[in-house]
Order: sequence, then C-alpha cells, then structure tokens
Amino acid sequence: MAAKRPPRSRGTPSSSSSSAVPSREVILDVERLVPGGQGLCRTDDGVVFVDGVAAGERVLVRLQGRQGGAARGDVLQVLTASPDRIALDCAVGASCGGCDWLHLSPAARSTWKWRLAEDALRRVGRFAETDVARVLRPLVTIDDDTGLLAGRRRLRVTIGADGRGTFSAARSHARVPVSDCGALHPRLRQALAALPSASLPERTEVRLGVDDRGHVVAAVSMTTAARKLVDAGVVVGAVVFRTDGSEPGSVDADVVGDPVLLGEVSAGRFPLARSDAATFAQATRGGGRAIIDAVLAGVDDVIDGAVVLELFCGAGHLTLPLAARASSVLAVEGDGRALRHLEANRSLVTGSITPHMSYIDADVGVPADVTVVVADPPRTGLVDGAALLAKLASSQTLRRLVMVSCDPATGARDLRAAVDAGFTLESVTPIDAFPRTHHLEWVAKLSRG
Repeated sequence: MAAKRPPRSRGTPSSSSSSAVPSREVILDVERLVPGGQGLCRTDDGVVFVDGVAAGERVLVRLQGRQGGAARGDVLQVLTASPDRIALDCAVGASCGGCDWLHLSPAARSTWKWRLAEDALRRVGRFAETDVARVLRPLVTIDDDTGLLAGRRRLRVTIGADGRGTFSAARSHARVPVSDCGALHPRLRQALAALPSASLPERTEVRLGVDDRGHVVAAVSMTTAARKLVDAGVVVGAVVFRTDGSEPGSVDADVVGDPVLLGEVSAGRFPLARSDAATFAQATRGGGRAIIDAVLAGVDDVIDGAVVLELFCGAGHLTLPLAARASSVLAVEGDGRALRHLEANRSLVTGSITPHMSYIDADVGVPADVTVVVADPPRTGLVDGAALLAKLASSQTLRRLVMVSCDPATGARDLRAAVDAGFTLESVTPIDAFPRTHHLEWVAKLSRG
C-alpha cells in the first residue's frame, strides 16, 4: 500500500527555500496515481501530472506547460520518498517510454492497478461506490520469473544510426537506443541484441515476434530488410507489410524464410494456430491466457451450443476457444490480414466459425438467434458505442455481453453506455497483462433479461 501522504502543499515555489531555483520549479505533493500512470499533484493554478512518482511523495518539479487543461511536470528531485519506491533495474528505465512503473514495488503496482480500475469505474463510468464494490474483482497477476509468461513476446523498434533498435522515449518523439530489455521474452532479447548484424538502414521499422518453438520472426516494410534479417540469422523468417495505409499483402505473399508463428494468436491454447509478426496478438503469454480465462468464465453458463457474435475478433485469440464450445461464431473484424489467418485456423475447432470483414459500428449485422456477444475493441473503445449497444440490447435472444478493454477510461465509458442501454453489469475482472507498466486490461461480464 502507498504511504499516507504528508499535508498537501499548494504548489510551494522552491524559491522559498532557495532563491537560486527558477520560479518555474515548484515543490509538489503527489496525491494519487491516475490512468496514464502519472502522479496527480495540485497547485493554486490547477492540476499537474508528473511521471515517475509514487503516491505520498514530495517532489521538486519543473513545470512544462499545460495540455488538455492540466499542467505537466518533470521530477528534478524526490524530496520525500514513498516506501513503495524501489531502485530501477534497467539502464534506460529513466528515459525509455516502455516500463513506466519500474520505480514502484510489485506490491504497489498491483495495488494501484486495481485502484485505477476502481477510479475509472467511479469517475468515468459514473458507477456508485456500492456498485463498484459489488462488481470489481481482485487483480489477476502473472507469476513468472523466467520471462516465458510475463515477458513480452512482441516487439516493435526503429533502427537507429548505429544499427541498434530504438524505443520511444517517455512522452517524446525522441528515440532511446536499446541493446537489451528485461521486459522481453529471452529469445527476443537475443534478437534485439543481434539487430546491428543485419545492417538495416536507419529509421527502418522492425516488428518481431516469438513462439513456443523459440522461432523469432519479423515484419518489415521492405523485402531487402527482410532478407538481411534472415541472412544475418536474427530471425528465421519475415513478412513484408505496407506503410501507405493500405491493407497488407496476402498472408502468403512477400515472405522470406519461414515467417509463421505457431500458437501465439491463441496464447498457446491452440499450438497450431498460425499468425505472423504483422498480425496483432497479446504481447504477453500470461496476459493472453488470463483474458481467455476471464472471457470463458463470463460465458460459462450460456456458451454451450450458443450462437456467438464476436466483434474485433482479430486472428482468433478469443474466437478459437469460444468456437470450441459454441455451435457457431460470427467473427467480425476490419483487418483482412487477421481474418485470413483466422480462416486458416478454423479447422482447429469443431464449432462453426464464419469470419466476416466489416467496419464495426451500429450497422454491424447481429444474428437473429444470437445468445452471446463478445467485444474486444482497440484502446479507443467502441465506435458509436451508445448506438451499437442499444442495437445489441434490442435482441430478443441475447443473454450475455462480455466486453474486454485495454484502457480503463474508454472501457468505463463503454460500460456506462451498456448499462444505459439496458444491460446489467455483473463483474469486472482487472488483469495485469503487462507487468512493470501502468497498463491494465479488464474483462467485464454483463447480462440482459
């Protein structure tokens, strides 16, 4: 738990204790952590969001202007540290934009992730405290010291001037050169270190993925880069994707070597499920499995023999386990590449899967006899969610709605729209799919009738 914070200062200018400190530097008390991972502080001029802090700390901050009605600040010095603060175990942890909660103890990360879910339900979803206490379940965590479950199995880097991969800096367009990353699966760490041997041009974007065989594959935008990566032994295969905004080429076109990932799209539940590094999959094995488990638990009493509508199905992360028990799944997605992989994976289950490409909004088709709807939208949430959810609620056969979210704010917004449309919120299960960061997934179970 976070330490009790000291009496809040109202943005005391640090010049009160040292006239040599510029007036733009202030001493602030961190009230709490908020969605986005920052600490919330207050001054007489309003709210200030600060990265790299813990609740209850007093910090010296340089203000960096306002954005969206709030100011942002950079920590210059921690004056009173929280007992939740730990030493960084990464050489670039202070500058890289990836693992933004490295400075918090594992226990504090878990506490605050659960609180972020609670905060979003109350503040964004406008659910009463009694309702939040009723529906919000304990945080599901990944217990893994090997990197095989919690280590990221997907990686995206941009090649720097020296041939190394670079990550985005925290809240900046700057790039941070990285030769190793403790947040990655062990085989991806090896591939990251080996990238300079491929001699790729500066600014080349490289997406990497690894499966249970230890096969590391890539997706790049140029065939020459794909060949260099395979020839250097960094990866065993690569696909070439387009960068002009058009749909990527077919699954079997523009490939070098063996670019197939096995099992990754289903978090290992279906070891022969095929995908590649250009196709979305959950970044951690433990997180992907936890989401599947929570979704199946949410439909356990209604899924056998059911007709399922799945929105934002991707290449089949949830489709395959749902179809293993349902009579049929209408799987809707807007990414043709993902649907082609799903088409190839249909034979892995006995239930019927109908892949359907569509822009997912209130115009999406709803089967007349649908029993279950599962939606796993991107971070932005549902498009025109109120209208879509009202349409779903009008179904005379629908009994269960399960909504997956990777952003508490948009997830809470969509849950409010679902309840306003007539659904009853039964549970919200928060999942720590990305250890060392503030990022949070949740699976919400709603019923109707």
